[in-house]
Amino acid sequence: MTTKHYLLLVGVAGVVGGLFGGVAGGFTAQQMTPISVTPAPTTTSTIPVAPIVTSTVPVISLVPVERRAANPLLPPAFTKRRSAGVGVLYRKPKGAALTDRLLGSDRFLANAVSLTSDGWFVTPATTFDGVHFADVVLWHDGATFTADRGVLDRSSNLAFFHVTATSLPAPAFTQSRDVSVGAEVWSEPQPNGFSPGVVLDIGGRTAPNDVVSSEVVTRRIVLDALATASDRGGAVWDPNGSLVGIVENQKAGDRIHVIPASEIASALSSILSYGEIRRAQLGVSALDLGVARFDGTRDALPVQGALIQDVKKDSPAIKAKLKIGDVIVQVERDILDGTVDLGEVLTDYHVNTGVTLVVHRGTADVNVPVTLGSMVTSEIIK
Repeated sequence: MTTKHYLLLVGVAGVVGGLFGGVAGGFTAQQMTPISVTPAPTTTSTIPVAPIVTSTVPVISLVPVERRAANPLLPPAFTKRRSAGVGVLYRKPKGAALTDRLLGSDRFLANAVSLTSDGWFVTPATTFDGVHFADVVLWHDGATFTADRGVLDRSSNLAFFHVTATSLPAPAFTQSRDVSVGAEVWSEPQPNGFSPGVVLDIGGRTAPNDVVSSEVVTRRIVLDALATASDRGGAVWDPNGSLVGIVENQKAGDRIHVIPASEIASALSSILSYGEIRRAQLGVSALDLGVARFDGTRDALPVQGALIQDVKKDSPAIKAKLKIGDVIVQVERDILDGTVDLGEVLTDYHVNTGVTLVVHRGTADVNVPVTLGSMVTSEIIK
């Protein structure tokens, strides 16, 4: 087929296709003639039409979450105990009428912490200032008790008393050297009323340059909270429920000062053994170099330790030939590193016990063996 014949064939096909399309289109138009509809007369309505309002209320959908128990507000050590670890001391009412026997805030003296299951409690010694022992009543777990005996120790500012009771809380005691700055504690200023706190400092109750007897404990645990009038004698616990100490404060507004539990444990042990508080005696008065303040250098003095300023006559220190100017830097394995003072370290030792002191003398350290003596620091509460 030549090009001329091919073009002729294409042209014929196009003409035929066009004719067929026209016929088909006319047929379709006849079959789909539109229906003519006459519109209804238009009327004007006088009834107002409410506008369409789009709701802005959000759609609430519930999302399933994993069920999980909430963390307790208190450590389990407090939620699981059966009895309060703290009682309250009041001045005993004089009247017999019901209203006369109310134990209100006007009769409040201090709180007291249970120490043994058979009725021994502890409170600051100042609780009994100007108060007769027989005029004090203890409220604990809904019952009142009258103390049958009491022992007071001014060297530690502690007072111990006994009531006739059973099945009372008997806590474990935290060693003060295990309490560090920043540690978490829980205060119980009133029975079963807890508040969290933090150890702010571990300092003394005396001025930095005071000379203190080796038989007196001056170290106190200082919390970040401020004391209230009703805090005195309240308990301070660690998160495991061990006793850190009791609140010493007498007035509101100061940082809470806590008498360490190690001092409480030592004195209680002596009371249970001897009926009085006997302390291991060294017989020196010293300056705590860990808190002492000097103008200029310390010369050859160590940074920490107990600088002896006085030695008592006929004391174990005299017999061991300790002298003024010596610095006690260690008692056995206990280093006087500023976390504990000399008096507190000595409470860990029994009376008449032999110990070795590490003493800085001149420019060298020497070992000095000492047999500790015995002295009574308590008196009967009257």
